[in-house]
Amino acid sequence: VFGRPDVASSGKLRSFLGGNHDAIERARAVIETYSGGAMIIVGDSPAQANVIKLTGNM
Repeated sequence: VFGRPDVASSGKLRSFLGGNHDAIERARAVIETYSGGAMIIVGDSPAQANVIKLTGNM
């Protein structure tokens, strides 16, 4: 999840997701409450989303 506090308070964080497609779909409604639909699926492995997060934090 990326975004500054003001972006978080407006519910528009950007979410990068990795994992089982069915699990992501089951969680979609919850994720959309804080990401405003800005969900980017990066692959089937949760580790792929971790790489994006680590890169973004640098």
